[in-house]
Amino acid sequence: GVEGVDVRSETDVCDATLRCIEAIHAAFGETVSILIDEYDAPIVNVLSASLDGTASVRIQRAETIRDVLRGFFTVLKSLNALTHRCFVTGLHKFSMSGMWSGANDFFDATFDSSASHVAGYTWNEVLRSFPDHIDAFCRIPRSSLLSPDLFEEAQSAEPLSQEELRCVFERLFGGYPWTGQE
Repeated sequence: GVEGVDVRSETDVCDATLRCIEAIHAAFGETVSILIDEYDAPIVNVLSASLDGTASVRIQRAETIRDVLRGFFTVLKSLNALTHRCFVTGLHKFSMSGMWSGANDFFDATFDSSASHVAGYTWNEVLRSFPDHIDAFCRIPRSSLLSPDLFEEAQSAEPLSQEELRCVFERLFGGYPWTGQE
């Protein structure tokens, strides 16, 4: 980690973030790019967990997490002079007034086609980038690759074709194409 930055509890997150970004900026003399992957996971995990208690208890916990995240994004906003970009990913879009009010300068690229190739791979890119791996997968018996719980064809000793492997990838990794295309 960065010297002098130690996170031991949730209450330290905002201060540690501030000190970490300041330390990186000071050490390199450059603005900092930040990637926050799956920002929504803590809230989703609480809301979907089978916790003891009622739905209102889960909602209360989710609201507490939302407040921590709001504080976190407020700290990030205060560091605009030290940051180049802040890229935030998540599967769910929560209320802008509740979550993002501290960071209202963010650009939402969720449905912006110009951002459609920012992350991930198309199947053609997988084929070009990993041809040896694809060929190796296509020589392995289905029964060794596939879970019988997910795939009926898992019992077969036959290997998968490239097209079948693509279908398995799509099923397992889904993908979230902005434009509706690969």
